[in-house]
Amino acid sequence: MSKKAKIEEPVEEVEEEVSVSEEIRAKIESIREELDEVNKEADAKILEVARSFEQKRLPLYKKRNEVFKSIEKFWQKTLKNHLLVRANMTDDDDEALGFCEEVLVEEIPGSKDGFMITFRFKNSPFFSNTELVKSINYSADGPTTYVIKGADIKWKKGYEPAKEEETKSTKGKKRAAAAEASTREYIFFDWLSTSEEEEDGERDRLGEIIHEEIWEDPLQYYLGEVDNEDEDEEGEDEGEFEEGEESGEGEESEQGEDD
Repeated sequence: MSKKAKIEEPVEEVEEEVSVSEEIRAKIESIREELDEVNKEADAKILEVARSFEQKRLPLYKKRNEVFKSIEKFWQKTLKNHLLVRANMTDDDDEALGFCEEVLVEEIPGSKDGFMITFRFKNSPFFSNTELVKSINYSADGPTTYVIKGADIKWKKGYEPAKEEETKSTKGKKRAAAAEASTREYIFFDWLSTSEEEEDGERDRLGEIIHEEIWEDPLQYYLGEVDNEDEDEEGEDEGEFEEGEESGEGEESEQGEDD
């Protein structure tokens, strides 16, 4: 039987103070600046090459989309089969996505990692738009800034998102008006229509899921071949989805009633 190697415990030593002259510091700083310039040039070249290949891929993506059109409700099922996307979908979102016949993800020209997602719909009772576009553009200069432009959804009567006051109990004419008002609730389409611009903000999670995970091979999500349960648990732990928050509120109110 071989002996285990003895591991010595680190001995705490008094660190000797070290320093460099201003001349050396200046030389290193000068070299660092030169390296930064080379790195910027390299990044620009890499982006240029990546964009050129993106243009070569785009016709193939469109060709692939033509095949997907032959599959009934392909994008509705594909999106729903990603658990983190499903966590941000209501029944109304699901029904509305049933009319989506094409999704196209494209890089934004001149942007390092900006992209836009186009959803194309056949005639839908939900809205008059045949195309909804969400663009997400990230700045690489200074503090991380993201500019998100949502789609302007033209909702049809009775399918627009419910307003808070329309869901409350009212009397007389107000109650009659409330009865005719829409009670539709959306999370996914709310995300799709939201525009914002922030510094040091979190990156758009739903947009990145579609861009980086689903778009690469949508068919595997349609077929349910991707195991993304771990990602779903991570999202729930972070408490980032509205459905989880709502259920938590409900539990608190029930406990209050019991008390």
